[in-house]
Amino acid sequence: MKGLSSFVLPDDSGVKRTITRPEAFRQDGYLANYDFRTVFYDCFREGDSLIFVAPPLINFKDELLSALQKASGNAQLDYYARDRTVEIRLKTGAEELEVSFAGIREMITPQPNESHLFEMRRVMLTQSKNNDPQWIADWFQFHAKSHGANALLLYDNNSDRYETAELEDGLQRRFPAALIKVVDWRFPFGVTGGPQQMWDSDFSQFGVLNHARFRFLRSARSVLHGDVDELIVAVDGRSSVFSAAENSPFGVIIYNGHWISDATALADGQALRHRDFLHLVPSPKNVCTPKWCTVPGRNRHDSNWEIHSISGYSGTELRSPDFKIRHFSAITSWRAVRMSTRPIAADDKIDEPLVKALQGAGLFQESNDASE
Repeated sequence: MKGLSSFVLPDDSGVKRTITRPEAFRQDGYLANYDFRTVFYDCFREGDSLIFVAPPLINFKDELLSALQKASGNAQLDYYARDRTVEIRLKTGAEELEVSFAGIREMITPQPNESHLFEMRRVMLTQSKNNDPQWIADWFQFHAKSHGANALLLYDNNSDRYETAELEDGLQRRFPAALIKVVDWRFPFGVTGGPQQMWDSDFSQFGVLNHARFRFLRSARSVLHGDVDELIVAVDGRSSVFSAAENSPFGVIIYNGHWISDATALADGQALRHRDFLHLVPSPKNVCTPKWCTVPGRNRHDSNWEIHSISGYSGTELRSPDFKIRHFSAITSWRAVRMSTRPIAADDKIDEPLVKALQGAGLFQESNDASE
């Protein structure tokens, strides 16, 4: 993968990552989606050390740590097991490491740390697969206009509708004043929680978040983590979620929100955009899970960037009532059941704050350019 110094075992390797979920709790497709082969996602420099970001090592741990120390001449090694991801720090100035693992020898050339690119930027961070580029552009424009976002770091996870360079170039042309970076992240997404909601095998997104944190975003002014089907609306109609995080006691805020229904005035077959869905899902099914915005430089090292919060804090001390997510049930590329639409019914309730926010962001105009 271009831009990553990874170590992935071949399909025919006799060594595979052990599964920790009991067989009785594995849903259909578990084995096909489990990441058996990724040893580490990337190796990059930070000061006088190399950082390796990896999925949980499990049975790989002892052999890999020994291999890294051997390759570096027994350099100091620090190992941090985080939730569904691992961080290894190796104190060495080596420009290359010859790593031998599971009978395979790889020459690893560490990648540069690129935190300087995002220094003092307000960054949108997301993982995406095959999302419509128009959705991504609308999502970024909304947060640029409404909250002051001026950078996008997108991890493209195995899209086959377009090339990552094509996506990055198109977004950069659309938003010339912003910093746009698309990372080609060709690792298995992993396995969801299944009927038992046992969330223990969805490694990739946790790897993305902590890779982004340490390689790209250490110097960012603030970072908003969310998905392309989520828009953050200020309750007062004018506040910036980035500013709120920057001025919060802990440098982190979290917020939940509401589902937006699949009701639309569009005819079947017309291209769908956020602006085409303006009605709330009826209570009590309309509350969605939280997301967060943070100042990376104020996060403790032992905290962990997770999907719905940042570990190491209680939820109540971080929760902000000033922002609400609008989670669009019909804007998604990976869950077919959520891509269906229906006509607007008489009892559908329009979300007036969302309408005003979309208007303020210029998303009802045909020409949508956040640089205007």
